[in-house]
Amino acid sequence: MQVTVAEEWSAIAVEEAGNVTRLVRCLGNPPLKFINPRPEAGTCQVYVSNYGGGLVDGDAIRMRVECRSGTRLYLGTQSSTKVYKGSGRDGCLQETVGTVHANALAVVCPDPVVPFAGSRYRGVQAWEVHPEADLILFDWLQPGRTARGEVFEYRSLRSELRITRPGGVPILSERFGLEPGLQDPYRCGHFGEFRSFLSIALIGPRASRLAAGLEREALALNRPGKAWIGMGEKADAGWLIRAMGADRRDLQGLHDLLFAALAGPAWLGFNPWDRRW
Repeated sequence: MQVTVAEEWSAIAVEEAGNVTRLVRCLGNPPLKFINPRPEAGTCQVYVSNYGGGLVDGDAIRMRVECRSGTRLYLGTQSSTKVYKGSGRDGCLQETVGTVHANALAVVCPDPVVPFAGSRYRGVQAWEVHPEADLILFDWLQPGRTARGEVFEYRSLRSELRITRPGGVPILSERFGLEPGLQDPYRCGHFGEFRSFLSIALIGPRASRLAAGLEREALALNRPGKAWIGMGEKADAGWLIRAMGADRRDLQGLHDLLFAALAGPAWLGFNPWDRRW
Protein backbone atom coordinates (compact mmCIF):
# COMPACT_ATOMS: atom_id res chain seq x y z
CA MET A 1 0.00 0.00 0.00
CA GLN A 2 1.33 3.41 -0.89
CA VAL A 3 1.65 5.74 2.10
CA THR A 4 0.74 9.37 1.59
CA VAL A 5 2.63 12.24 3.21
CA ALA A 6 -0.25 12.84 5.65
CA GLU A 7 0.08 9.24 6.89
CA GLU A 8 3.81 9.40 7.65
CA TRP A 9 5.00 9.73 11.22
CA SER A 10 6.42 12.99 12.49
CA ALA A 11 8.95 12.55 15.30
CA ILE A 12 10.83 14.37 18.03
CA ALA A 13 13.43 13.12 20.51
CA VAL A 14 15.15 14.96 23.35
CA GLU A 15 18.43 14.26 25.10
CA GLU A 16 20.17 15.67 28.17
CA ALA A 17 23.66 17.16 27.99
CA GLY A 18 25.19 19.26 30.74
CA ASN A 19 21.91 19.62 32.67
CA VAL A 20 20.19 21.02 29.59
CA THR A 21 17.64 19.06 27.56
CA ARG A 22 17.85 19.68 23.83
CA LEU A 23 15.97 18.53 20.77
CA VAL A 24 18.14 15.99 18.94
CA ARG A 25 15.60 14.69 16.44
CA CYS A 26 12.97 16.75 14.68
CA LEU A 27 10.94 15.47 11.74
CA GLY A 28 7.74 17.31 10.94
CA ASN A 29 5.67 16.04 8.03
CA PRO A 30 3.13 18.46 6.53
CA PRO A 31 0.80 19.77 7.76
CA LEU A 32 2.76 19.63 11.04
CA LYS A 33 5.80 21.62 12.01
CA PHE A 34 7.64 21.92 15.32
CA ILE A 35 8.65 25.17 16.97
CA ASN A 36 11.61 24.81 19.34
CA PRO A 37 12.48 27.94 21.37
CA ARG A 38 15.72 27.91 23.32
CA PRO A 39 15.67 25.75 26.46
CA GLU A 40 14.53 27.58 29.57
CA ALA A 41 15.78 26.51 33.01
CA GLY A 42 17.31 23.50 31.27
CA THR A 43 13.93 22.31 29.94
CA CYS A 44 13.34 21.67 26.24
CA GLN A 45 10.26 23.36 24.80
CA VAL A 46 8.50 22.05 21.69
CA TYR A 47 5.29 23.50 20.27
CA VAL A 48 3.31 21.71 17.60
CA SER A 49 1.94 23.92 14.83
CA ASN A 50 -0.31 23.14 11.90
CA TYR A 51 0.11 24.91 8.55
CA GLY A 52 -3.62 24.68 7.88
CA GLY A 53 -4.64 25.92 11.31
CA GLY A 54 -6.58 22.72 12.01
CA LEU A 55 -7.65 19.30 10.79
CA VAL A 56 -9.88 18.42 7.85
CA ASP A 57 -11.46 15.19 6.65
CA GLY A 58 -8.84 12.68 5.59
CA ASP A 59 -6.04 14.07 7.75
CA ALA A 60 -4.11 11.35 9.59
CA ILE A 61 -1.49 13.10 11.70
CA ARG A 62 0.85 10.79 13.58
CA MET A 63 3.67 11.76 15.92
CA ARG A 64 6.32 9.88 17.89
CA VAL A 65 7.90 11.40 21.01
CA GLU A 66 10.96 10.09 22.85
CA CYS A 67 12.20 11.53 26.15
CA ARG A 68 15.56 9.95 26.83
CA SER A 69 16.97 9.34 30.31
CA GLY A 70 17.27 12.39 32.54
CA THR A 71 15.49 14.79 30.19
CA ARG A 72 12.80 17.42 30.82
CA LEU A 73 10.35 18.21 28.04
CA TYR A 74 7.41 20.55 27.75
CA LEU A 75 5.28 19.66 24.71
CA GLY A 76 2.47 22.00 23.79
CA THR A 77 0.66 23.44 20.81
CA GLN A 78 0.69 26.87 19.21
CA SER A 79 -3.10 27.18 19.47
CA SER A 80 -6.24 25.11 19.90
CA THR A 81 -6.71 22.09 17.64
CA LYS A 82 -9.55 23.09 15.35
CA VAL A 83 -11.46 20.29 13.65
CA TYR A 84 -13.21 21.60 10.55
CA LYS A 85 -16.54 20.51 9.15
CA GLY A 86 -16.28 17.64 6.71
CA SER A 87 -18.45 15.68 4.35
CA GLY A 88 -16.43 12.46 4.26
CA ARG A 89 -17.17 9.30 6.23
CA ASP A 90 -13.85 8.82 8.02
CA GLY A 91 -13.19 12.23 9.54
CA CYS A 92 -9.67 12.95 10.81
CA LEU A 93 -7.17 11.27 13.12
CA GLN A 94 -4.51 12.60 15.46
CA GLU A 95 -2.26 9.95 16.99
CA THR A 96 0.67 10.29 19.41
CA VAL A 97 2.98 7.50 20.57
CA GLY A 98 5.51 8.44 23.25
CA THR A 99 8.23 6.94 25.44
CA VAL A 100 9.48 8.45 28.71
CA HIS A 101 12.70 6.82 29.90
CA ALA A 102 14.12 6.59 33.42
CA ASN A 103 14.45 9.84 35.40
CA ALA A 104 12.82 11.83 32.60
CA LEU A 105 9.91 14.26 32.88
CA ALA A 106 7.40 14.94 30.13
CA VAL A 107 4.67 17.56 30.55
CA VAL A 108 2.28 17.34 27.61
CA CYS A 109 -0.31 20.10 27.51
CA PRO A 110 -1.87 20.85 24.13
CA ASP A 111 -4.50 23.55 23.81
CA PRO A 112 -8.08 22.23 23.81
CA VAL A 113 -9.55 20.31 20.90
CA VAL A 114 -12.39 22.36 19.36
CA PRO A 115 -14.59 20.31 16.98
CA PHE A 116 -16.59 22.52 14.61
CA ALA A 117 -20.18 21.73 13.63
CA GLY A 118 -20.37 18.73 11.30
CA SER A 119 -16.86 17.47 12.08
CA ARG A 120 -15.56 14.02 12.95
CA TYR A 121 -12.46 13.60 15.12
CA ARG A 122 -10.52 10.73 16.69
CA GLY A 123 -7.58 11.28 19.03
CA VAL A 124 -5.32 8.39 20.07
CA GLN A 125 -2.45 8.50 22.56
CA ALA A 126 -0.17 5.67 23.69
CA TRP A 127 2.62 6.33 26.19
CA GLU A 128 5.23 4.01 27.69
CA VAL A 129 6.51 5.34 31.03
CA HIS A 130 9.46 3.93 32.98
CA PRO A 131 8.73 3.30 36.70
CA GLU A 132 11.27 6.01 37.60
CA ALA A 133 9.97 8.54 35.07
CA ASP A 134 7.13 11.06 35.24
CA LEU A 135 4.45 11.94 32.69
CA ILE A 136 1.91 14.71 33.21
CA LEU A 137 -0.63 14.65 30.43
CA PHE A 138 -3.45 17.13 29.82
CA ASP A 139 -6.39 16.37 27.52
CA TRP A 140 -8.92 19.18 27.11
CA LEU A 141 -12.08 18.95 25.00
CA GLN A 142 -14.39 21.81 24.10
CA PRO A 143 -17.97 21.41 22.79
CA GLY A 144 -17.33 23.52 19.68
CA ARG A 145 -17.15 27.18 18.71
CA THR A 146 -19.37 28.46 21.52
CA ALA A 147 -19.10 32.07 20.34
CA ARG A 148 -20.91 30.99 17.15
CA GLY A 149 -23.45 28.91 19.03
CA GLU A 150 -21.86 25.61 17.96
CA VAL A 151 -22.33 23.58 21.12
CA PHE A 152 -22.19 19.80 20.65
CA GLU A 153 -22.94 20.13 16.94
CA TYR A 154 -20.06 17.94 15.78
CA ARG A 155 -20.90 14.54 14.29
CA SER A 156 -18.56 12.40 16.36
CA LEU A 157 -15.63 12.70 18.73
CA ARG A 158 -13.57 9.81 20.03
CA SER A 159 -10.61 9.83 22.40
CA GLU A 160 -8.40 6.89 23.32
CA LEU A 161 -5.57 6.80 25.88
CA ARG A 162 -3.27 3.96 26.86
CA ILE A 163 -0.35 4.26 29.29
CA THR A 164 1.92 1.28 29.95
CA ARG A 165 5.17 0.29 31.60
CA PRO A 166 8.08 -1.01 29.49
CA GLY A 167 7.07 -4.43 28.25
CA GLY A 168 3.44 -3.44 27.83
CA VAL A 169 2.17 -3.77 31.42
CA PRO A 170 -0.90 -1.48 31.45
CA ILE A 171 -1.27 1.46 33.84
CA LEU A 172 -4.23 3.25 32.33
CA SER A 173 -6.53 2.44 29.43
CA GLU A 174 -9.64 4.41 28.58
CA ARG A 175 -11.91 5.38 25.72
CA PHE A 176 -14.43 8.17 25.32
CA GLY A 177 -16.85 8.65 22.48
CA LEU A 178 -19.82 10.88 21.74
CA GLU A 179 -22.11 11.36 18.77
CA PRO A 180 -24.36 14.27 19.75
CA GLY A 181 -26.86 13.47 17.00
CA LEU A 182 -27.47 10.03 18.52
CA GLN A 183 -26.62 10.55 22.21
CA ASP A 184 -27.91 13.50 24.21
CA PRO A 185 -24.72 15.16 25.51
CA TYR A 186 -26.61 16.83 28.36
CA ARG A 187 -27.91 13.64 29.94
CA CYS A 188 -26.43 12.07 33.04
CA GLY A 189 -23.40 9.97 32.14
CA HIS A 190 -22.20 12.40 29.51
CA PHE A 191 -21.83 16.11 30.21
CA GLY A 192 -25.02 16.99 32.08
CA GLU A 193 -24.99 20.72 32.77
CA PHE A 194 -21.33 21.07 31.77
CA ARG A 195 -19.61 21.64 28.41
CA SER A 196 -15.84 21.77 28.86
CA PHE A 197 -14.00 18.56 29.82
CA LEU A 198 -10.42 18.38 31.14
CA SER A 199 -8.59 15.18 32.02
CA ILE A 200 -5.12 15.20 33.62
CA ALA A 201 -3.02 12.08 34.16
CA LEU A 202 -0.09 12.36 36.59
CA ILE A 203 1.98 9.21 36.22
CA GLY A 204 5.18 8.45 38.12
CA PRO A 205 6.55 8.71 41.66
CA ARG A 206 7.17 12.47 41.74
CA ALA A 207 4.01 13.26 39.81
CA SER A 208 2.03 11.23 42.34
CA ARG A 209 3.47 13.21 45.23
CA LEU A 210 2.68 16.45 43.39
CA ALA A 211 -0.94 15.41 42.88
CA ALA A 212 -1.32 14.36 46.51
CA GLY A 213 0.07 17.69 47.68
CA LEU A 214 -2.36 19.65 45.50
CA GLU A 215 -5.46 17.57 46.18
CA ARG A 216 -6.99 19.87 48.79
CA GLU A 217 -6.43 23.02 46.70
CA ALA A 218 -7.74 21.36 43.54
CA LEU A 219 -10.93 20.08 45.15
CA ALA A 220 -11.52 23.51 46.71
CA LEU A 221 -12.04 24.82 43.15
CA ASN A 222 -15.36 22.93 42.86
CA ARG A 223 -18.26 25.29 42.19
CA PRO A 224 -21.88 24.05 41.94
CA GLY A 225 -23.09 24.42 38.37
CA LYS A 226 -19.76 25.91 37.28
CA ALA A 227 -16.97 23.42 37.89
CA TRP A 228 -16.83 19.79 38.99
CA ILE A 229 -13.42 18.33 39.88
CA GLY A 230 -12.62 14.83 41.05
CA MET A 231 -9.32 13.06 41.75
CA GLY A 232 -8.28 9.46 42.26
CA GLU A 233 -5.07 7.54 42.88
CA LYS A 234 -3.90 4.19 41.58
CA ALA A 235 -1.18 2.75 43.82
CA ASP A 236 2.29 2.51 42.25
CA ALA A 237 1.06 4.26 39.13
CA GLY A 238 -0.25 7.79 39.61
CA TRP A 239 -3.29 10.04 39.82
CA LEU A 240 -6.10 10.94 37.46
CA ILE A 241 -7.93 14.26 37.63
CA ARG A 242 -11.31 14.71 35.96
CA ALA A 243 -12.79 18.16 35.62
CA MET A 244 -15.89 19.51 33.90
CA GLY A 245 -16.86 23.15 33.53
CA ALA A 246 -19.76 25.18 32.25
CA ASP A 247 -17.13 27.05 30.23
CA ARG A 248 -13.40 26.76 29.61
CA ARG A 249 -12.81 29.66 31.99
CA ASP A 250 -14.35 27.65 34.83
CA LEU A 251 -11.49 25.15 34.57
CA GLN A 252 -8.71 27.66 34.10
CA GLY A 253 -8.07 27.81 37.85
CA LEU A 254 -7.24 24.09 37.95
CA HIS A 255 -4.93 24.46 34.95
CA ASP A 256 -3.19 27.44 36.59
CA LEU A 257 -2.81 25.59 39.90
CA LEU A 258 -0.94 22.75 38.23
CA PHE A 259 1.35 25.04 36.25
CA ALA A 260 2.15 27.21 39.26
CA ALA A 261 3.57 24.05 40.84
CA LEU A 262 5.28 22.87 37.65
CA ALA A 263 7.07 26.21 37.36
CA GLY A 264 9.21 25.24 40.36
CA PRO A 265 12.92 24.41 39.87
CA ALA A 266 12.34 20.71 40.56
CA TRP A 267 9.98 20.54 37.60
CA LEU A 268 10.00 22.64 34.42
CA GLY A 269 11.64 25.61 36.11
CA PHE A 270 9.30 28.07 34.36
CA ASN A 271 5.64 28.49 33.46
CA PRO A 272 5.24 28.15 29.66
CA TRP A 273 1.82 29.81 29.84
CA ASP A 274 3.09 33.07 31.32
CA ARG A 275 4.28 34.32 27.95
CA ARG A 276 1.00 33.48 26.22
CA TRP A 277 -1.45 35.61 28.14
